[in-house]
This record gives sequence, C-alpha cells and structure tokens, in this order.
Amino acid sequence: MWIDQLVFVSSKMYNEFMQPTHYQDESGTIFVLTEETTTNPNEEKSGYGLLWAIGAVAIVAGGVYLFTKEDRLDNPTKEYERAKKMMDPPAWRSNKGPKQPEVPSYSSESKVKSLLKVLESEEESEKIWAIEKLEDFSSQEDLIGTSLFQMVGDSSVRTKSAIASSEMMPDAGLEILSRDPDPEVRAAVAQNEVTASEILLRLANDPAVLVRLSVAENSTAPKSALSRLAHDEDKNIRMAVTKNPKTDSTILRTMSESDRDARVRGSAEHQWKISLKQKGRWLL
Repeated sequence: MWIDQLVFVSSKMYNEFMQPTHYQDESGTIFVLTEETTTNPNEEKSGYGLLWAIGAVAIVAGGVYLFTKEDRLDNPTKEYERAKKMMDPPAWRSNKGPKQPEVPSYSSESKVKSLLKVLESEEESEKIWAIEKLEDFSSQEDLIGTSLFQMVGDSSVRTKSAIASSEMMPDAGLEILSRDPDPEVRAAVAQNEVTASEILLRLANDPAVLVRLSVAENSTAPKSALSRLAHDEDKNIRMAVTKNPKTDSTILRTMSESDRDARVRGSAEHQWKISLKQKGRWLL
C-alpha cells in the first residue's frame, strides 16, 4: 500500500515539474501552456523538476527493496540456497591462474540458524537436507532437538523418518514417532542408536517385519529385545540377531544348536566362536 502511495507522489512530482501547465514571467503575468506550446521560459524550473522526479524514483526503488528484503530473508526456499553456500562453499581446484576469491567463513551459530530456517520450507528434499546437515552440530543439541521435536506432526513420511533417525531428537519425540502409523517411520526410530531401551523392546514386537529387523540390527538394542527376536518367525531377522555385536554369547549358542534354518545356525555358531575368542575362552 505504501509503495503505491510513493508511486503516486513520484508521478505527481513528475507531472508538476516536468510537464507544467502554467508559468509566471518576471512581471507577474501568468501564462497557460497549451498542447501547441513548444517552449517553457522556466527551463530552470524544469531542471529542478527532473531532480525531484529522479529523487522520487530513488525513494520508490529503496522502498521496494526494503519491502521485499524481509520477504527474501524469511523465504525458506531462498534460505536453503543461502544455507547451501554456507555449508558447501566452492572449492577451488588449484592455485594456478588468477587469484581466486576468498571463501567466506561462517560461525557454527549462523550455520545452525540458517539450517533451522530451512526446516520451515515446504520442499521435502530441502528439509531432509537440513536435518542431515544439523547432525554435525552436536554442541547445539538442545536448540536443534527443540526444532526437530516441533516437526513430529509433519505430513511427510520421509521427513518424519529423517527426524526419527536424528540422534538429536528428544526422547519424547522418539516416543511419539515410535507409534507412527507408517512402518517406515517406526523403523527409523528402531534404527536410531539413541532410542531408549524401553521403546526398542516394544518395537521388537511390532507387526511390521521392517521395524523388527531394524531393532535386530541396532547395536544398542537391549538383551531382552534380541532374545525375543532370536525366536522371530522371519529368518532374516534371526540372521540379523546373530550378526549384532550386542547379542549375548548365550543367545548365539542356543541359536547355533536349535534354529530351524541351517544358515542361521551356521552364522550363530560362527559368531559364538568369535565371541568366545574375544573373551579369551578357547574351545577345547
């Protein structure tokens, strides 16, 4: 609205000074200019009018810049481009040739602030990119975790899977996401090494194979969850249990003797022998 007013004022100035309809000579006589008038005795006045018009245009241009500046800074998509430059500065291939421009350096705080702004984007790929980049700033875990927690209600499965995989997601957020209706999101929680043992134990009984498999592959899974999965109906899940470094040697020995699949038994026996050697107990 205020830009329209500036344009109106500038137009009025132009009409008044650049295209005058009246002028007054030295004796005070007022003359009316007609369309046939080709000269204006007050040429000096027209010169000042030109300056006024240029000034008015400059004011309008400045107003447009200020008006759009906030929009540019608050636009998450444009912030994504800015964050990309901050996180991935151009790498010059060699020192040969003309001197290359110096790559600007940014503080961790400014990078995190820019990345958090990208999280407001409507573009799924931009948000996921920012979530992955934020993993490099563990020193600001509380600030980042708060922002990630606010995204648990996102409509995108891929976005929720990304935040569920983040080690900066608070426990409360992982608890919510562990009950998400989409198995891909629950599987991301099951893969996260900071997920609480209680959540992993519950997910070990999840109806989705993908979720249970993710628990079986998680190196921080509790013994109780791995013991449950060692008897899972899916052989791929049982195989994952044998290869999990957290699986107890007792579980491995039982699986090597009683599992109904020969490959699973062979893998369990192999891993059991390795665990004994690591403990300094050699088979007689």
